[in-house]
Amino acid sequence: MITKTDLIKFLTEAQNTEEKAIPIYEKHLHAAINWTQLNDKQCEAVKASLKQMAEESQKHKKIVEALIKQVKEDKRDAF
Repeated sequence: MITKTDLIKFLTEAQNTEEKAIPIYEKHLHAAINWTQLNDKQCEAVKASLKQMAEESQKHKKIVEALIKQVKEDKRDAF
């Protein structure tokens, strides 16, 4: 069991970590692509993967926001 407060804290930390991590990885990997000897097709595949990760991160953010809202509105204090 976990208390409502701790669950909200955990979810908020998870949300913040993902929100900060993906743009950092994306930025560094975009820069690293320039140093590689990947051909144009490979570079485009990497960029497409990075774009997909960023989009998935936004989806996760909305899911976690909904969970936080749901937990806050729930009358229970333990989950």
